[in-house]
Amino acid sequence: MMNRLLLPKNLPLLAVCGYSGSGKTTLIEAATRRLRRKGLAVAVVKHDVHGVDVDRPGKDSDRIFRSGADVFLDGPRERLARLHSGGFAELLQRYDLVLVEGGKRAPLPKVWLLGPRESNPPRGVGKILAVLPRGMKRLEAFMAILDDRLRRNLKQPRATSPRLLKPAVRASRSRRARRAIPPAY
Repeated sequence: MMNRLLLPKNLPLLAVCGYSGSGKTTLIEAATRRLRRKGLAVAVVKHDVHGVDVDRPGKDSDRIFRSGADVFLDGPRERLARLHSGGFAELLQRYDLVLVEGGKRAPLPKVWLLGPRESNPPRGVGKILAVLPRGMKRLEAFMAILDDRLRRNLKQPRATSPRLLKPAVRASRSRRARRAIPPAY
C-alpha cells in the first residue's frame, strides 16, 4: 500500500528504515516518548513485508475482518484498528506526526539506520534524508531532523490542519480538554 502513495511534501510524515536489528523500534520508542512529553500526538505505522499477524485465524475478530468489516478491538487499556483500507490518510489528519517503521521502498522521506556490518544503505532506496550509523547519538540526530520537519510543516500548514482554524489551540486527540501547542513547535 505505501509503495503507491502520492503525498504532498509538507506532511508530518517520516519513515525510519534499516534492516532487522538496526535499532528502528528502539529509536522510534525513545523519540515518541520525547515528542509526547512536548504534547505532540504521534502515530507509528509498523510496515511489515511479511504481513500483519494480529489475530489468529478462526478467532471472532479475524472472522469478522475476513467477512469484509473493519474491526476495532477495544480492551481496558488499549485499542487496535484492523482496517481494509483508508486508514493511512486519516492518520495524517489526526496526528501531529506519523512515523513509519520500515517501508524502505515507499515514496516517503526517510532516515536510514545502519546495522552493525553496514556502511551504506542499500542501492535503490530513495528519499533518504540522513544515514545514522551505530555508535553515534542517534536519538539527538533524529530529534533534530524531526524538529526541522515539524517546524517546516507549521510554516506550510495543510489545508486540513486544525492549526489553520485556531493557531494557538488545537483540539485534544482524545476527550481531554483542549491544550496549547507547545512553544517549541
